Amino acid sequence: MNRIVFAVVFLTILLFSINVFAWQSAKTYLQQLPALPENICEASADVIMEWNNSLLVLKNEMIELQEKEKEQMELAKANAPIRMDMFEPANAEKIQQLGEKISVVEDHINKVLTEITLLLIEKGGDVDVKYLAILDPLYQQKKDTQSQGKSTALIDKEIREAQRNKCMEMSAVRKNYLKNYSERLEGLIELGIKGNQLSDEMLRMMYADYTVRRQYGFWLDILIGYVGKLLYVYNDIPVYETEQYNR
Repeated sequence: MNRIVFAVVFLTILLFSINVFAWQSAKTYLQQLPALPENICEASADVIMEWNNSLLVLKNEMIELQEKEKEQMELAKANAPIRMDMFEPANAEKIQQLGEKISVVEDHINKVLTEITLLLIEKGGDVDVKYLAILDPLYQQKKDTQSQGKSTALIDKEIREAQRNKCMEMSAVRKNYLKNYSERLEGLIELGIKGNQLSDEMLRMMYADYTVRRQYGFWLDILIGYVGKLLYVYNDIPVYETEQYNR
């Protein structure tokens, strides 16, 4: 009886320690995430380059951690014999239940991300439709004016103004999307940590002497995804010098 109590207490402490370490790691990266910029449509090329470069460094660092952990897990599985008792009815059922719990976690994460993204698609689509009705006639007007050999300076000015207004509206939509995303990160990370624990438990039931504990896994995937979205912050700026008005 004492051994069972000790084992339960030990396992509880171990899981708590892993959970704390995972949260500490996650918070380290959360603190490195930049605040959303102001005046997006007025940003210079240098500001945009600095933003993208810093995010790429962070993203690559996280991807490297992720790849190292995957390699460690694959090596551990390759060196650990398969547990034959996992095919026993009780164990097989538990493994199936763990797989189902992992699927529930993944579905919950995907549901949250889908809800956030659908709002971006909806609001962004409204902006696109609005400015399609404004810009397409201007593009056609410029094309007609050029064919007549006349100056398009005034039309170009109208086009740039419309594009700038579109940028301001679209960047506001994107910032709201990213704000909603960032506000859900801690909850998503918590789900990711739970997914890691369930995955570890299932692997221990499948492989003898399997001792690897996922420190990153699911939750790091979530942060990598968010950083990837941050890289699009300046994508709504029109490039006046290279954009083709003749369509």
